[in-house]
Amino acid sequence: VTFCRAFDLNEIAIVNQQAIIGRDSSLNNANAFFNCKQLYARVTNLLNGEGASLKQLDFSMLDGSQFLNLDLISLHKVQNAYSHSVFKNVLNNNARSLFDGMIKILPEGQKSNALLQAHSLLLSEDASSNNIPNLEIEADDVKATHSATVSSFDEEQLFYLMSRGISNEEARNMIVKGFLLDVINKLPSDYHEDF
Repeated sequence: VTFCRAFDLNEIAIVNQQAIIGRDSSLNNANAFFNCKQLYARVTNLLNGEGASLKQLDFSMLDGSQFLNLDLISLHKVQNAYSHSVFKNVLNNNARSLFDGMIKILPEGQKSNALLQAHSLLLSEDASSNNIPNLEIEADDVKATHSATVSSFDEEQLFYLMSRGISNEEARNMIVKGFLLDVINKLPSDYHEDF
């Protein structure tokens, strides 16, 4: 099953999403967050059947004084479960974000394979992002990794593109799109044109 949602809310909102993935089932779940004045989101995925598979793909583009707080947990309750979670975040002006992600593998989750990534791109000096990936592993035969980065906009990339005759605005858009591309390309092809 593939489930994609785009949030374009210019207000204060709370989002709660839960999924239970059963035996030999696969879920591709994606959320895009735009224009959130203040958005508090919680995404919980329970891998509850042997052979369960999850791809959680989330991204946001925030501007002005917008704020996003995203909590994500992938709970491996059974053996031979797979989860791959990626959060990409682009912030401009005074936008702020907090990502708190967790992969939890219970003792019954032997032979699980899990990955958690959180990466932010700051387009201005006033934007801020705090990415906190966590692993809690209670099984001894698993593969689990996480990574997190917060990087500033690369002026050298911008200069390079502009030296090839690309306008400032188009070059900036290309850099942002390139940053988000690995998440967007993992969505079904029907969604590629929207982004």
